[in-house]
Amino acid sequence: GYFSRRSFGSSDQDLFVQNRMPFHNSTFSPFPFSFFLFPFLPFFPNSAETARGIGLSRFRIIIAAESNPASRLPGCNYGLAIMQLYIKLFFSIEEEIVIIPDINIHHLLKLLDDENPEIQRILKKTILENSLNFIFRRRYFQEQVDEQRGRVLQRHFRDLHFKLVREAFRQIMSENLEDIHLEKAVLVLSYWNDPTVDIPELTRQLDQMAEEIGSLMPITGHPLGFIDHMNHFLFEERGFRGNTLDYYNPDNSFIDRVLKSRKGIPITLSVLYMLIARRLRMPIIGVPMPAHFIVKFDNGSDEIFFDPFYGGKVYSRQECLGYLNNANVTNPLAVLSGCTDYQIVERMMRNIHLVYSSYRDEPEKIAQIEGLLDLLEKHYS
Repeated sequence: GYFSRRSFGSSDQDLFVQNRMPFHNSTFSPFPFSFFLFPFLPFFPNSAETARGIGLSRFRIIIAAESNPASRLPGCNYGLAIMQLYIKLFFSIEEEIVIIPDINIHHLLKLLDDENPEIQRILKKTILENSLNFIFRRRYFQEQVDEQRGRVLQRHFRDLHFKLVREAFRQIMSENLEDIHLEKAVLVLSYWNDPTVDIPELTRQLDQMAEEIGSLMPITGHPLGFIDHMNHFLFEERGFRGNTLDYYNPDNSFIDRVLKSRKGIPITLSVLYMLIARRLRMPIIGVPMPAHFIVKFDNGSDEIFFDPFYGGKVYSRQECLGYLNNANVTNPLAVLSGCTDYQIVERMMRNIHLVYSSYRDEPEKIAQIEGLLDLLEKHYS
């Protein structure tokens, strides 16, 4: 291999290395690679002594790699991953090393069994920076490593659990400054509750139900016909229903448990309905009633309120207004206009907080859900 370009920036603050080293063996051992750099030190400007001085001057090393899929050589990304970690260690560089473009995560996972504390720290940092990806594809990443590395990865997941969840919510919120992605948020909540949850399987189940409903959906007709068809599938064929006998069971608040038990509280059954309806391009909106939650079909010309908790029972607008007036709601028209996905997620979290603070003795979960609520409120307030 060889370095094709070596130059200091004009400010002498950065060492730029464009890497063209063809590592033909993707299992190339990381340890010799740190020594592989040394034969090239004399070719850096200002002599090898200047290059060794990087650690003392705390210069930032930037490693840039050309990313041509047609010519990418096996092991090149892995070599860059090693370069990132071991140059940092070898020169005692305190600042972060920047990789352009990002290294594929599964190449970094090859270093899971390296016991060096600095490498383990960087691996944990990488996992947190890719929290959403690791949560949604946890099993996939575990399948990419051997048993020993898999145990280390599992330990990282366990040790970083709440940090992963918190960072995942930050990543979801950064995708849309005005509202949150409902499906991603409720799936991350399920992971928070149960780190063994198989998220790809949950999305597959939602996809499959939407496909089955859509295959027999009337092509034309009144929107009530579409709703009746979907209600029949979910509440009669599949047996989803409100859990009236065990309303404050925490499982009612998590979409994975609702899919398994087919029982839930008003908001989770409404969210389930919305996630499937969105796959079918049906304009279903959440309606946050006091002490209850329903949905409505609203395409701009037709408006139909109905209740997933009670098997899709349809309400007139007048009935909904009467309910709100009896509850002394100050602005009933605003309630009936529907709510944002952020408001749905926030209400789900408040329900979870209520369950754990009033019906369960789990202070750690209370503190964590309060932290997530605080994160959402600061972002969307």
